[in-house]
Amino acid sequence: MALNPVESGSGTNLKMLDYLASGIPTITTTVGARGLDIPCDMIVTCEKEEMKNHLDDKPIKSPESIRKYIHNQFDWSHISEKYFDSALAQYKNKIVVVNTYSVYPPRGGGQNRIYYIYKEIAKRVPVTIISIVPPHGEPGVKEIAPGLTQISICKTSDHVATEMQLEETTGANLGDVSVMLHHEKTPEFLQTIIHEADDADVVVCSHSYCISAIHGHIDKPIIYESHNVEYLLKQQMYDHDKCSDILQHVYDHELSLIHISEPTRRTPISYAVFCLK
Repeated sequence: MALNPVESGSGTNLKMLDYLASGIPTITTTVGARGLDIPCDMIVTCEKEEMKNHLDDKPIKSPESIRKYIHNQFDWSHISEKYFDSALAQYKNKIVVVNTYSVYPPRGGGQNRIYYIYKEIAKRVPVTIISIVPPHGEPGVKEIAPGLTQISICKTSDHVATEMQLEETTGANLGDVSVMLHHEKTPEFLQTIIHEADDADVVVCSHSYCISAIHGHIDKPIIYESHNVEYLLKQQMYDHDKCSDILQHVYDHELSLIHISEPTRRTPISYAVFCLK
């Protein structure tokens, strides 16, 4: 039996999918199951304090039916196909994806998501991921899967100094927010985006923070694929008293993207995709 007692966090609990895909009976808090929309007959949900009272409970559905459901709904190839068909099918030559961190090797949830989705899409169309990384990161160009290339650009010392000053003031990790506010301090990032976009069909902004480095600088279609409502996530992560200005920046920025975008046709995918006008 698997127990998922989490009561807070900033993303989807991927371990839930590991448990269920393995056919392990799972007891979870409502926070642990958030964002997955798993039918109530496949898991046992209760408060953390009540878990000890449910150790003998079993889901109504059989392990095999649960495994089949998880595979059909959450397998990377299945998710990628739905995303591709809803937003990218018209693009045949090259897709550029811009991101605020390296996705390889994939370890965390965000890295896994981007890497495995675009690894699948790269089987159809070549994909180049442009990532802005800390100075201790590994810069350069690397093929990380067939048809999938990552270009990593290290932040300049000036960019890092500005980021550190913000973090000292707020006590928060602002690596992604600093890209939104100060991407111009790493000129190579924008230069690489412009160069790679030249022969691309479309540029995808993975996360909202890179949009300011893209919008107005290239003449290709731009897609903003939203992992989360970033403002709500940052609200959970940041001290409101110290980070009120930063939170307002994130809120205003994210809202502005919705105002200038056109949602793609509605499909049952697990994130929003917007095509910027």
